[in-house]
Amino acid sequence: TLNEIHPAAPDLLGPMRSANWRLGETVVSVNSMPARFQGDAIQARRDQLNDFVICVLRKGRSLLRHPGFTASVGPGEPVLFSMDERWSACWQGAEWVSVTISRNLHPHLARGLAALPRGPLHGRGAGVLAAALLALPRQLDMATEQDLPVLGEVVRSMIAACLLTSPPMTAEALARLRKEQVRRAVQAHLGSVLLT
Repeated sequence: TLNEIHPAAPDLLGPMRSANWRLGETVVSVNSMPARFQGDAIQARRDQLNDFVICVLRKGRSLLRHPGFTASVGPGEPVLFSMDERWSACWQGAEWVSVTISRNLHPHLARGLAALPRGPLHGRGAGVLAAALLALPRQLDMATEQDLPVLGEVVRSMIAACLLTSPPMTAEALARLRKEQVRRAVQAHLGSVLLT
């Protein structure tokens, strides 16, 4: 693993664990926490956190709140969100696997994910992706250093195959895609005379 984190005082915080693997510029994590977490859009922008995250519960339940959705999800139900948006999660005995995809280093995949609605992912492809992500940590535990970039490509290809091969985009999806294109253009030219 890239790192594994346990609390210094587990008797005070309850059982917590975070194991992370870096697959090139994609990060896969297995986490368990007893209570809640809140993502703050202002802090995320300050820390330049704008990656996409797909997470799937292994066990327990999670109540997710986001400006675009509120959902109670259980094991095997994948959820998509972006770290630069305000969101919160309240977990009940939960353990989950998540994959973090860089918007900047994987622009083609990011453009496709930007067109998807935030929240629970539905359909046969989402179910296949959830099952594959839940099986991934076991493979990563057995992987060598040389295997990791290959597994990163497998994960990114699997996400594209499962989520981005769909019918033509709706008007709402097209609007989200255009917003992502504007965000990328502004970011690329921030501080340049082309932006003025």
